[in-house]
Amino acid sequence: MTSGGTDEAPDGDALVGAITRVLDPVLAPFGFAAGQGGADDPPRPRDPTDRAPRIDGQIIFCRGFPDGSQGCEDLVVDLVAVPRWRVRTVRDTEHSRGAWSLDYDDGPLDTVLARIVDDVTQHFGDR
Repeated sequence: MTSGGTDEAPDGDALVGAITRVLDPVLAPFGFAAGQGGADDPPRPRDPTDRAPRIDGQIIFCRGFPDGSQGCEDLVVDLVAVPRWRVRTVRDTEHSRGAWSLDYDDGPLDTVLARIVDDVTQHFGDR
């Protein structure tokens, strides 16, 4: 990936593609399937009464539980389009096995993706 900002991914679908190209090979050794996701292009208007964090797109990476129990564990990448497309949060949804959520600041896409790779590698490598 070339250096630069999130301008390299001018729309949500391009950002989804850029993230999955980087994270798919990182997460595969941990048993995760390729990321599936999408984005609202253009982003839908925000309801000013909604108190939930804005999410305009998501990518979900899923794997069976490493201990063989039923169900699956999801790693979710939340995307937001304000003021431009970027990663908001990366979270592991499995609460009983140590769920976590990390927020990411706006910045160059390659820098944000490098931080995400480091974070998920450390998280899943420690298990």
